Amino acid sequence: MKKRERKEIAGTNKTQTRNVEDGQEATDRTQCNVSDLLAEVDVFLSSDSDEIASHKRVFLLKVADGIPTLPVLAKPTGINHIDGLTFKLSWDPWNCTEDYGIGPAEKYRVQCWEKNDPTTVLSGHATVNPKWTIKLPKPETTYKCGVSVLKTVENEVITGPIGPAIEEKTKCGAPLMTPTFNKELHMNSNSIQLTWSVPDSSDWIQCSEGLTGFIVQYWQNEFESDKNQSIINDSNQRSYVIKNLSPCTSYTFDIKATNMHSAGPSYHIKTETSSIAPESPKGFNVSSTASRQLKASWKEPSHQCGLTHYLVSYELINLDQCSDKVDNEHHDVLIETRNLDNTFYNLEPFSTYAISVTAANGNLPSDPVTRTIISDIDVPTAAPTHIQASAFSPGKVKMHWEPVPCGHRNGPIIEYEYQYAEKLNTSQTNGHTTERLSVVVDQLSQYEFRIAALTATGKGPYSEVYRPLRTQSDTIITLAIGLPFGAFVMIIVILVCVFLFRRSKKLKEGQKEANNTPSNAENTTTYMDLIKMENGEEQYMELENEIATRNQDDVLPSPPAVYESVQ
Repeated sequence: MKKRERKEIAGTNKTQTRNVEDGQEATDRTQCNVSDLLAEVDVFLSSDSDEIASHKRVFLLKVADGIPTLPVLAKPTGINHIDGLTFKLSWDPWNCTEDYGIGPAEKYRVQCWEKNDPTTVLSGHATVNPKWTIKLPKPETTYKCGVSVLKTVENEVITGPIGPAIEEKTKCGAPLMTPTFNKELHMNSNSIQLTWSVPDSSDWIQCSEGLTGFIVQYWQNEFESDKNQSIINDSNQRSYVIKNLSPCTSYTFDIKATNMHSAGPSYHIKTETSSIAPESPKGFNVSSTASRQLKASWKEPSHQCGLTHYLVSYELINLDQCSDKVDNEHHDVLIETRNLDNTFYNLEPFSTYAISVTAANGNLPSDPVTRTIISDIDVPTAAPTHIQASAFSPGKVKMHWEPVPCGHRNGPIIEYEYQYAEKLNTSQTNGHTTERLSVVVDQLSQYEFRIAALTATGKGPYSEVYRPLRTQSDTIITLAIGLPFGAFVMIIVILVCVFLFRRSKKLKEGQKEANNTPSNAENTTTYMDLIKMENGEEQYMELENEIATRNQDDVLPSPPAVYESVQ
């Protein structure tokens, strides 16, 4: 015989009524088969009207007094903190034996609300798995969360009552707003000072402890992945200086506020560091493209720093390799261009120019790059002049000359070619010298000499043949009056003979006076005078004192041998 069993439903004020056989416990019956439960309900309400019978299934699942109810979890939901505002909820799957109502569950719905304000229910999240991660909106607020079971009956989704709820308080959340950089930036070519402000209200901070500081990041816009970061652990700081930046470079600067929880959203600006002078142009080259015409070309510098134009100049250094530059507007010119080359026309022929190029951005020029070049080069049209010769050393003679006259050099003279022999001929072997205006050659008793100047293009004409004058003894008398070695030796011999002759004459005159002296005293005086003359005052005084101590009849010392030979 069947009997009625009523059972209170957890979490509600309703009961569940079931038909069970005598002696059989309700827990022995499976409650997971919906059709079996509905069959029992049909028997229980067989006396109802047709209108009620047509909606009985939905009605019976919604009305719980004395009949089976929707599933409801009997155990509280578990919860784990992920961070201050984010939680992971989990629960045991609905069990038709331990839990109440029909089953099985198709989905679960999670709901949370503020403990102090039950009306602030968050929209539920449906899931087939018995777990869910949820981020709650308010920091440091107590929330309650529970789970209900969803079931589809007669094509209608029915939500069961919320099972036992749990209670949890959120912690600090990330700041909701950002600091703002001030528009006025203090910057130069390699540093910038950032200043910022924060919102007046404290609600955005999301933490009762307030801010802990700021995070500043910056990177070159071309290399966004290569970020530099500075952490500022002072919530009252409102400025920060970043150094070692590259000039003329576009950067992004980013700032975030931080609290005990994490960093908030970021605010960033883009700006470019100040300009400096660009690098000098690369690959500068100057070449002659035609007569009296030069072309300069170059490449862009590696670091341009806002390059706007190039400044090209040419300056006359040496006119026709003879005169210093002429100081007028036609010989010192500055040209502004955006091209990578420039041609100069109508230059002075055979003259030296200094060509320079400078990169500039506004009023900041780079260091100039300069090349020196000759406008034209040809062979000289005249020879060196005013050839002279002079004695250099025994057996050597030095030849001198004046340079090629101005107007005939046709370029820098790089060397001279000369011919030198006793008698020049067309097959004469040439000599070369890089000495400016002279050459040393071997001494010849007679010779001929001529010379020519050379440029990078070739050799000019030879000079007239130079032949020095000769005496009867073949001694060379040059325009500089240089004496040969034989004449020098002869002069030395003559000077020695004159010296010996004068010496002999002097001694003879002294001996003659001694022979004409009648007494020893006079002779002694003459002799002493000779002693004084030959040996000096000191020896003379010693000898005079010795003579004074002797008698006049004493024998005097013998005169020196040289005087004896004179006698």
